[in-house]
Amino acid sequence: MSEKPIFEAEFTQGLEEFAYQELRKAGAKFIKSEFDQAGVIRFKFGKSQTRLGNLRVVSRLFQVHKFGVPRPKALLGQQHFDRLQTILKNHVADMGGKRVKSFRLEAAGKESAAFQRLITQIESMLKLPHDSVGGDLFIRVKPAVGKNNGWELLVRPTLRPLAARPWRVFNYPGALSAPIAAAMLDMAEILPTDNVLNVMCGSATFQAEFAGSCQLWANCDLNHSALAGARLNVQATGRDGNFQQANGMSLPYQDASFDILLSDLPWGQLIGESVDMTQLYTQTLSECGRVAKPGAKLLVITQLKKRFLQSVERSPWVLMQTIQLKHEKVSPVIYQLTLGR
Repeated sequence: MSEKPIFEAEFTQGLEEFAYQELRKAGAKFIKSEFDQAGVIRFKFGKSQTRLGNLRVVSRLFQVHKFGVPRPKALLGQQHFDRLQTILKNHVADMGGKRVKSFRLEAAGKESAAFQRLITQIESMLKLPHDSVGGDLFIRVKPAVGKNNGWELLVRPTLRPLAARPWRVFNYPGALSAPIAAAMLDMAEILPTDNVLNVMCGSATFQAEFAGSCQLWANCDLNHSALAGARLNVQATGRDGNFQQANGMSLPYQDASFDILLSDLPWGQLIGESVDMTQLYTQTLSECGRVAKPGAKLLVITQLKKRFLQSVERSPWVLMQTIQLKHEKVSPVIYQLTLGR
């Protein structure tokens, strides 16, 4: 019986619970890790790999191939390179063959003579150019972890990272990460009977990422260009959207209209430091409370933690849960609140 392939999943630190949940649901068999690495899960998977392409919280996925070699130079030996060649050609075929236009090799010390020779050999073998920035076939070479020495070849089985959604035809500066939005939507637990409002919707990541059903979904943002792009993103999912140009501090909706409210609040980078963020947050939370139904949920993400919590104290909202994230170079927090007074 052949050994089930091993995969490595990467996700935003802080979303461990959501990543494990969706991998478990897909049928992953987790490997007890011999090392602690935040934002990474290793697992075995014996089912159709198409299931892994549907992961929403996982940002990047790699298949792991172990080589019992003492150093990268040994990968160029005939026996090991023949195996490496078979692995890479199979991945290219699985990814659509001619759709793969280039490859990218990532490794610590890849400027060394051994890695440069390996890159040249792969170029010759695959007849594909090396693209150090945007290669379709993404290869990572690193020392094996744990008790068994050796090196590992990690290959991304998809043309693009899982976080790069096909619906994102309009990429708005500072747009919310789709995997983070997916986790927040899971927290929201939207029902088919719910009315949903995305305040300061930006490029509509929340609605584009939402795979369920609801009674009504409304989006509003003050930026006209963002709304135009948001409409394109939602349309790319095959759905229509309800969009209004409006200020989050003065919402154009009737009292007690929404069951679920979502917002990726501005952190100040795009709107400028001249804006009083505490006042913006306070008035936005007040307006959200006005248009929310009794017992409504509010899911918010922001990096301005102190100012947001000060605003919550002055609002009708009660804080229920916080999740600290570490995403790229920023550390935002997800807040879940409920309308309490």
